[in-house]
Amino acid sequence: MLGTEGYIAPECHDTYKAIKESDIYSFGIVALEIATKKKAIAVIERNGQRFKTKLVEWVWELYGKESLFDAVDPRLSGNYDMEQIERLLLVGLACAHPNYFDHSSITQAVDILSSKAPLPILPPKMPIPTYIVSLEDTTVTFSTSISSNTRGSNRRQNQNEGQVC
Repeated sequence: MLGTEGYIAPECHDTYKAIKESDIYSFGIVALEIATKKKAIAVIERNGQRFKTKLVEWVWELYGKESLFDAVDPRLSGNYDMEQIERLLLVGLACAHPNYFDHSSITQAVDILSSKAPLPILPPKMPIPTYIVSLEDTTVTFSTSISSNTRGSNRRQNQNEGQVC
């Protein structure tokens, strides 16, 4: 598997296949990194303890708590345009949506960032990745709730079927 941890779309982890929506996911992660000044896989302090977490999960959690601005790089000391930083964070979340069929398109992302389109409406809780993979003539739906043994066997089967992420 090729790619950098944190930038690889969830569907690539299980299918080993890249699609154009996989690049949109990576764009979303970069947008979140710009706004937060944190890495894709970040160390977050909570109640005096440090946790390693995915940036998109942490920002989505703040979004669900209606505390989205808590994700903004504190070194900015509030010296930013609130509407623009909100647009950047929400575009990041919309592009890094766990379901590839719900990723924003790059055109939508640019329109939102340039205020030509309204802010995306996202669920308050980050969805569990779900996607459809065609295996020969059978269509199978995957979700992260599937046991790792099942995913592992599907990975080996999918490795020989197409592009590698």
